[in-house]
Amino acid sequence: MKTENQLNSDQKEEQLLKQNISIKNAKSTLKLNNNLTIDLENKQVSQNQNNNSNNNTRMSDRNYGRWSHAEKEQLNALVARYQQRNEKPNWTEISAQIQTKTARQCYDQHNILAKKQNSSDQRHFWTQCEEEQLLKLFKQAPYQWECIQSEFSDISINQLKNKYNLLTKQIQAKTMGKLERHEVAGQLKNLLGM
Repeated sequence: MKTENQLNSDQKEEQLLKQNISIKNAKSTLKLNNNLTIDLENKQVSQNQNNNSNNNTRMSDRNYGRWSHAEKEQLNALVARYQQRNEKPNWTEISAQIQTKTARQCYDQHNILAKKQNSSDQRHFWTQCEEEQLLKLFKQAPYQWECIQSEFSDISINQLKNKYNLLTKQIQAKTMGKLERHEVAGQLKNLLGM
């Protein structure tokens, strides 16, 4: 008497034979997309068990297209939760909650959105007055960039640092490098007529 598994196996084999799949005289194993494995040597058909229980959603169910507005908002909200707790985002958990994107897609999209948000560092054309103010504030509070930045509403801290370094290098080039860096600010002040 055949067991239930053998009956199922026999039925699957018959179905495959009906589909013109010949397994006669073959000596290998064939794996099919529908989780069936055919052992051609022993003429057996078995169903594979999917042991990937980490994600309920298969990779084939993931959306590899553009991110919808709702998906972007959901991603931002989920990442914000981690940031409120001062934790690094768990991309696997975020992916499981979004359900249509992989962990890597979530990570990449977050970095793309972060770069767009931080791209407010657009080119700023400095006036001589702003350069003088930067040097004056730096002399009052050296390397306290947050304090200096509070006086420049539309200029980022990185832009301030970059401009200060550029100005000091210009002065060093004019004086042929004879001055130390802390002396450069004073020389620049004199050159600008402060």
